[in-house]
Amino acid sequence: MASKAILSSRGFKIAEYFIPPFVLNEGEIVILKPFNRPDWYELEMSLVDTLTGKVPEENVVITVPLTFVPRFSVSWFRRRFYPVTVREYLKKNADLSSQYADRIYEDSYITPRTDINTLAGNPWKLLTIYAALSRFDHILFDLAGVDPMGGKEVFGIVKEHVKKGGAAILLDHWAEFRGDCDRLVEIERFT
Repeated sequence: MASKAILSSRGFKIAEYFIPPFVLNEGEIVILKPFNRPDWYELEMSLVDTLTGKVPEENVVITVPLTFVPRFSVSWFRRRFYPVTVREYLKKNADLSSQYADRIYEDSYITPRTDINTLAGNPWKLLTIYAALSRFDHILFDLAGVDPMGGKEVFGIVKEHVKKGGAAILLDHWAEFRGDCDRLVEIERFT
């Protein structure tokens, strides 16, 4: 039985970068890997805009929309005077009836009243991943702000989700998950 194509690209350019052709099917994880560049964030945001369909690209066909798992941020004023709790974040960003909504509490020190700003990078990323997976089957994510162990944990959670019929694209500098993904696409720079 053939997998349903979620996204297919015939290759496209963003600034001085070329993203080679690739296909993302249901049940697959594709890694888009640039070489390490100081302007990675700008390239990543352009990729997000293109791969989620926000900015149309004639060489990219999106059959099923992908959702980017964003980095959580609030203003200094909100952070200082009205901190966001884990419960508040999940209530706003997660499907509370999903199995993923309560998984963040498996970590013994995180409670519904925990201020998100007190979380380190790994649990912070886990919170955003769980919220996204509770609502969406097809995601686009990165591992910014996590250490190597946190990266493995996040990737493992996404991989488990993808096996159940989801699909994911990981935007990552490193090739540590080369053997665990379905396709590794190396972004090229041309001059």
